[in-house]
Amino acid sequence: MHRALLLAALATASVYIPAWAIDVSPLELTGHGWEDGMHVERRALPFPDDARPTVEERAAPTSRKLSAVGEVVSVQAPLVWDPGVFSLSWYVRELELVEERRVSGVRVARFSGGRFTIYVDGPYEPTEYGTHPPNETVPSTFSDGFATYLDGIFKSFELTFQEASGFGTIEAVLAFTGGTALPWIEDPESWRFDATIRRGAPMGYSFQLSRGFLDKGDPTTTARSSSWGSVKARYR
Repeated sequence: MHRALLLAALATASVYIPAWAIDVSPLELTGHGWEDGMHVERRALPFPDDARPTVEERAAPTSRKLSAVGEVVSVQAPLVWDPGVFSLSWYVRELELVEERRVSGVRVARFSGGRFTIYVDGPYEPTEYGTHPPNETVPSTFSDGFATYLDGIFKSFELTFQEASGFGTIEAVLAFTGGTALPWIEDPESWRFDATIRRGAPMGYSFQLSRGFLDKGDPTTTARSSSWGSVKARYR
């Protein structure tokens, strides 16, 4: 039933993008992220709060992987969403830490691989973040929808975090590869995934993703890099 309603909504929606939506991100997200295990034996907290000796650069342990789940809170043209008909949740997984740096109290972690999926579920489906993921509710209650709205793979993923303020950012690039809403995206390549993160997540999570946006990036750019000066200036 829900699948039929979703397909009907997509089939009848207009692809016209109104002027007021041009400067609005097509997708806005909230959620929480965590690292998969690997920290008991090191007796250290997960990134971004693991207080290890200051070094300029180091190779990352091969076992550290980042995951995140959350809710889609806003959808703009050219995508379609009727909250009265269905809800949308998202799940990020398979991001593996390949490099971690620390400069002037700012940590920067670079991840490779990774998959991003938005799932369609019934309206008013409750979200349960719980504690200490993964568990029986996370990520299961965020990935048990009856259809896939969008599915994509990350081309780059960088997480920064300022220890003093407890705030950070995610800057990533991904390409959409599938999902019911894929036909409404004119160019599925090089979409930006930008988010603000902070402390204050439930027990067992590494951070809260307080504001996240998915928008079309420069089609000629598949990855972005920042100088250390620009990274530090972001938090002054």
